[in-house]
Amino acid sequence: MSSSLPISFFFFKYNKKGYHANPRRVTSPVKNLEGNAKVAALMDPDLKRWNQELIQATFEEREAQLILETPISTMTTRDRIIWHGTKDGSFSVKSAYHLVKDREMANHGQASTSNGLKEVWKKIWKLDVTPGDKTFLWRACQEALPTQSNLFKKKVVSDPLCPICNREEESVQHVLWSCEAAKDVWSQCSKKLQKCSISSFSMITFFETLTEALNQEELQEFVITARRIWWRRNSFIFKKGFTHPNHIVREARATLNMMAEKNPDQCNTQASPTVIATLRQKEKLYPDPLLAESYGALQAVKLAREIGLHQVILEGDSLQVTKALVEDREALSSSSMFCSEARHFLKLFEKWEVTHVRRNGNHIAYLLAKNALSITDQIVTMEDTPSCIANFI
Repeated sequence: MSSSLPISFFFFKYNKKGYHANPRRVTSPVKNLEGNAKVAALMDPDLKRWNQELIQATFEEREAQLILETPISTMTTRDRIIWHGTKDGSFSVKSAYHLVKDREMANHGQASTSNGLKEVWKKIWKLDVTPGDKTFLWRACQEALPTQSNLFKKKVVSDPLCPICNREEESVQHVLWSCEAAKDVWSQCSKKLQKCSISSFSMITFFETLTEALNQEELQEFVITARRIWWRRNSFIFKKGFTHPNHIVREARATLNMMAEKNPDQCNTQASPTVIATLRQKEKLYPDPLLAESYGALQAVKLAREIGLHQVILEGDSLQVTKALVEDREALSSSSMFCSEARHFLKLFEKWEVTHVRRNGNHIAYLLAKNALSITDQIVTMEDTPSCIANFI
């Protein structure tokens, strides 16, 4: 949040929990402050945090709460304007277009569809596959792959039929699942995928049904295999080559095995693990979900400095945050503010390293975070193991 901007610059995007669908400016009447007061007037310059009493006395309750949940930097940094329509905080015409379309959907009573997409995205995000695989599946669920049917609707091609079977329109579900060529691949996969018999009008409904029938590993097999079926389709159209089903299945299994070996389950690789210190804190952060991950990384680094460590290895299951901590470049996202601060403190150590681990390899941190939901303040333990993780050490 820029401290030199006028207070009226605050925007809030309200959601289904009581927020408005579209972003809007502060509507609370200005009181206790000058009419042209800047955001800095709401901050405590010594503690480098929001002046909670002033904010609660100045704004209506809901807006005051959102302001207090908006993160601010504890370091002296130049003011920046961040665009929340993209991951890196920079503006793009494409992101603005999607924002307008989201507003149109909300205004036309299509919130249920939007909420359905959000639930599907949550399920996709939990899959232990590459970001590319997740993006592919997300586009498929949005019917956003350039199939013949979609291209025909946009008048790009003159024929909507599947170029492989030439029997049905090439929808997303057809090319990835119901086409005879796709079935030849699925018939060689795990038993549940072989026996799945799902028919729906939309890919999002198809995937939702699939999540109810398959476990996590089988869902990962599905998305990795489906993406390779899509690659084969493209190769057939543009290169006139057609990969044998056996090759696709072998390649998908090899990828799954490689991913399983990359990050073996672990809590601590030492023979006799010792808990030096733990920190638990409940903090509301608005509006970026990644803020919690980056804020946690910052607090971990600060704790390591405070207890006098000289060498640290920071592990996290958020790939975006671990990359941001390693890459020494300026970004404009909200979470990058905390990552920049954490990177500043990391450079003060004699030796440091940041690595990405799978969620199940970061189980201790997950248990501490879950326990933090039941506290109201920060709890730091020194050479003492909290009961919530005692059985896992």
